[in-house]
Amino acid sequence: MIIEELQKFGFKEIEARVYLELVKAPNSNGSQLAKSLNLPRTSVYSALDNLYEEGIIFLLPNQKSKTYKAVPPTELLDNLKDVYMNSIETLESEFDKINIQEQNRDYINIKGEDNVIEEIKKMLKSAEKEIYLNTNYDLDLFEEELKLLEEKSVRVILFSFHDFNLKGLEDKVEFYHHHKKEGQNEEKRMMLVVDEREVLIANKKSNGELLGTITENNLLVSIVAEHIHHDIYLLKLKEKYGENLIDEEIKLNSHFELSTTLEKTNG
Repeated sequence: MIIEELQKFGFKEIEARVYLELVKAPNSNGSQLAKSLNLPRTSVYSALDNLYEEGIIFLLPNQKSKTYKAVPPTELLDNLKDVYMNSIETLESEFDKINIQEQNRDYINIKGEDNVIEEIKKMLKSAEKEIYLNTNYDLDLFEEELKLLEEKSVRVILFSFHDFNLKGLEDKVEFYHHHKKEGQNEEKRMMLVVDEREVLIANKKSNGELLGTITENNLLVSIVAEHIHHDIYLLKLKEKYGENLIDEEIKLNSHFELSTTLEKTNG
């Protein structure tokens, strides 16, 4: 563990091993270190020279052979902190001098369920006015974010083709849903609109990887927002009149209608 962590601060592996061995066995020479570490002498001597030049080890005087002692770990860590904090402060100062322009998130593709869910959480937290959702994901994944939205008085409108348990989140979400139960192998989906400024679309086929896209493109934001609203309008019309108003006379007989009908039938 120590070796790996020291490498993050610019140590080569052999330098980290030599330093650690000197911490454990001070007053050692190159031959002793090479033997205890089972490393070639030339490699150990090269590491000792580098560590000595960096002030990380001391060369002890009045010795027949070159004998070394490590700077105490507490002192080393303090020095590393000073170096890196100074570098960070310098970088902050230099970046402040650059006119960095905020850019819209035109189209960002995300791969993997954990990454998509993390982006959804960030987007939910950023909301100030309204959220529109179309999903079959369990909302307990976003319980913390939904509680925050309630505290901020952000309206959350959720549509789903499936009825699922909100698990205590009923007061935080306006839930519009069909009464169909989700199929075991049905694909996961997520459509999310935040404050009519940003949208995320993601879906995963059965046994497939979740893929998502985020954009602030105004047209796509409007399209997804309208889509979610229209799903809710159609649901409310069906509930009001007791039947599905999209009958054969209304349909267009398109390939899209056929494919979605087959998907719902097989789901």
